[in-house]
Amino acid sequence: MEIPKSGEDVERISQEVSEEYHEEHHHEEVVSLEDAVATAVHMLSHLEAQLASIAGTLREIDAKLSNLSRYLGVLAKLMLLREVKSGELRERLVREIVEALSE
Repeated sequence: MEIPKSGEDVERISQEVSEEYHEEHHHEEVVSLEDAVATAVHMLSHLEAQLASIAGTLREIDAKLSNLSRYLGVLAKLMLLREVKSGELRERLVREIVEALSE
């Protein structure tokens, strides 16, 4: 299966699928409106499940990025701590590092 990379790809693939569908199903009888609606509802339920799965994955990624950001902040403060000579600033940096690691 080809993954579209641009709007043009989406249009081209949609056109190809549409043409293939019409070639394969041009001789079939007309589907009733009720059947078409039932099929659409069924497809939408699958789409809803897929979107829920994507939302869960995005929440997991967001949490991991948050942790990564926090750890990078701690790393930056540790590097700064090595360079700072002021006692008061060093104490503040140590407190912030401990707080960040305690979360």
